[in-house]
Amino acid sequence: MHNKEFRRYKVAVAGDAGSGKTSLIYRLIGHPDITLVEKTKGVYIETLTNKNIELIFWDFSGQKHFREAILPFFRGSHIVVLVFDLSNPQSLVNLVKEWSIYVKNALNDVPCIVIGNKKDIKTLPDDFIEASLEEMQKTINVREYLEVSAMTGEGLEKFLEVLYNIAEELRSKGI
Repeated sequence: MHNKEFRRYKVAVAGDAGSGKTSLIYRLIGHPDITLVEKTKGVYIETLTNKNIELIFWDFSGQKHFREAILPFFRGSHIVVLVFDLSNPQSLVNLVKEWSIYVKNALNDVPCIVIGNKKDIKTLPDDFIEASLEEMQKTINVREYLEVSAMTGEGLEKFLEVLYNIAEELRSKGI
């Protein structure tokens, strides 16, 4: 049975600059100190392997002048992670009005995980977040919403569990 075969899945990670995308990936792959993380220029790629599944994270720069250039790199992604800063309302607005449109245009119905990062300094009201998620759901396939903190590590285990569950689902479909 092909369920035991090794599989690789491309995970596109996108969102505004400063939302903590690279810090999240650093923490997921086991770096305890995220204070050394620098702004991503272009694309940062990292892998994480668990048993017979490898997740290849493509972390895209959130800076405006890189956005058009990175769109072709979205193609071929199996999972998309959209990240916003729970203390910055504009970063969530931009997920709804820009990033989700990019995902829709590049990938159509790929499973998406929306991450509210910086839970340790959250200031956004839940009703604003819920309304934004409902709006995104009209455009993209939002499978899960999680609030995490790359700084403290809170919520990262659940995030990793969701990533691997979606990968297992894709594998069961022969993808």
